[in-house]
Amino acid sequence: MENDTKKTLYMQIAQQLEQQIASNQLHPGDQIPTENELVKQFNVSRMTARNALDLLVSKHLIERFPGRGSFVLNTEDTSNPTGNGSKTIGAIFPKIAPAFGVELLSELSKTADSNNFSLLYTETQNNSFADEARAIQRMRQSAQGIIVWPIPGKVIGNEILKLIIDDYPVVLLDRYIKDVNASYIVTNNQTATTQALEYLVGLGHRHICLVPKENVTDTSIQDRLNSAKRFLETNAETDWTMLLTKGIDYRDSVTVSKEKEKFKKNIKETLAQQPDITAFFVTEYYPATLLYESLVELGYRVPEDFSIVCYDSPTFYGENAIHYTHVQQNEANIAKHAFSMLNRLITGKDKNAAIQQLEAADLVVGETTGPVRKQK
Repeated sequence: MENDTKKTLYMQIAQQLEQQIASNQLHPGDQIPTENELVKQFNVSRMTARNALDLLVSKHLIERFPGRGSFVLNTEDTSNPTGNGSKTIGAIFPKIAPAFGVELLSELSKTADSNNFSLLYTETQNNSFADEARAIQRMRQSAQGIIVWPIPGKVIGNEILKLIIDDYPVVLLDRYIKDVNASYIVTNNQTATTQALEYLVGLGHRHICLVPKENVTDTSIQDRLNSAKRFLETNAETDWTMLLTKGIDYRDSVTVSKEKEKFKKNIKETLAQQPDITAFFVTEYYPATLLYESLVELGYRVPEDFSIVCYDSPTFYGENAIHYTHVQQNEANIAKHAFSMLNRLITGKDKNAAIQQLEAADLVVGETTGPVRKQK
């Protein structure tokens, strides 16, 4: 009964907006209320508001632009959603953090627009498989293909596997599925990780501590960790130690504070057992910030006592912030190539073959690395 009520609510909201469009209260090109505005106006949940807008998208009455809002389409063209050569693709991303994804989404939107494609965008909430599945099911009704950034830290969801089995045009971002012939684009983590570690070794670091999240199923993170191990194990002069972090919500200051205290204890124990450690390689940005803060609070200096290299970093514009030495993934190229790959799948140019691409990354030297400390 509760589900029927929710369904009725979002359909009522969509119907009211549809009537405003039909009566010319809202004209082609007009911006319609945002999800937040609908939540306040109708006193409903964000999911209900989103479903209402998605319903209007599926009827080709509105078009959603990431970061800009939703706008009324020309209703004369709604009988043909791909009229005038226009097509529609979907993009489903997890919650985007400043360190990675913002430029990717922006570039994808621009690329789609410049190629006369409409872009439907949905953000999965709270790492929910159910939310991801609903988004995929809705988009399949109105999009010719979908670019999916799977939920981080978890196995690939069943709804994504269904897309692949059904030969529906889909491109995975930042992940791939082992032993499954699916289209994907990921950073060349092996080459990028090797470059980062070669830089540390060139600074004189020989015992490097690897810092991944525990129980990680992301293929990209696994590739970074495995590449680091191979590099350090095949180099006769180097050694490595592992220090695990937990997957936490870094927007939650209370959780971060609690985790930091546990992490500081683990760091002290690790350094006591392995006093030769002089550098840390962290597979992601936010755990690197936690490591930095923990080391400083323990009385160490970065990079004088320890160097830190991580993956990704937000773009700073003069802020008084710590600039980490990091692997910078090429978000703009990933977006452009993901669109090109999906377009080839949609047009049938690669109908019977998955497209798989590795994207190059750059090492950006910041303030968190320096020559190995002198032995006392």
